[in-house]
Amino acid sequence: MGIEIVGLIIVAFGGIALFRSAPMALTVLCVGGLLGAASAMAFGEANITPGHLSLAFFALAVFIRPDFFKFSTMSLQPLRPGMFLLALCVWAVVSGYLLPRGFAGSLMAYPLNASNWMKVEERLWPTGSNLFQSIYFAAGLVIFIGVSTMVRTNSMMKRAGLAVLIAAGCNIAFAVIDLVTYSIGQTALLDFIRNADYAQAYKQESMIGTKRVNGSFPEPSSFAAHSVALFAFCFRLWRVGIRSNITGPLALGTLIAVFLSFSSTGFGALFVYLSFAYTAIALGTDRQGTPTIIA
Repeated sequence: MGIEIVGLIIVAFGGIALFRSAPMALTVLCVGGLLGAASAMAFGEANITPGHLSLAFFALAVFIRPDFFKFSTMSLQPLRPGMFLLALCVWAVVSGYLLPRGFAGSLMAYPLNASNWMKVEERLWPTGSNLFQSIYFAAGLVIFIGVSTMVRTNSMMKRAGLAVLIAAGCNIAFAVIDLVTYSIGQTALLDFIRNADYAQAYKQESMIGTKRVNGSFPEPSSFAAHSVALFAFCFRLWRVGIRSNITGPLALGTLIAVFLSFSSTGFGALFVYLSFAYTAIALGTDRQGTPTIIA
């Protein structure tokens, strides 16, 4: 077991947030979740990312609050969003354990490891990644329950929204730093947040000779996928006039970063989201259910 500098920083801010407020812990979680290329702690071959380490502090910050159990179950009630997410999580955990064993040796798969730079297929066998991916999925359920429990008032909704906006700003900053350090030949400056022992593809160039932006993530597609979610959040708030002087520039900056990633994953996700968004605009339904409570 070992803890990295990034891990110490998360522990420091997470510990402060634990005793300060749940919104501060959520901010640490949102920013920590951006550090996808980093390892905060390591247990053998298993990397604990800053996002998952900060999730522990966020969960504690919410769970120790009065009436947590009373409000946490509300989002999991029948036909509520949490119920469907819980069902999907159960399926992910069960299938992650059973399917690799049921189809062992009969299917081909691409292994997830740092040495697999070439796309070489191997026969499917149960591996530790099956467990880790199930844990990652369950972490998403914990975040959903924690946030839905926390944002019960207008004030808390505002602070939760601010946490995501801060993360969007940090994501753009990491993208700029990524481009600048690459252009001056000093990519080593970001080694402390690229210390996980899986493949790091931060030197990729596109077909037109431009660096593919990956910010603080291990490769451009994961950066783009995360950025599209942040863009959707900022764009939605800008469209309905909420903190437009902040959400507008954040949405534009994030959109540019997605384009500079040259990621088909990002382009595809962006196309799907904008198709729904502009369909709603054309039908005049985009302002229905306006989240004015975080204005």
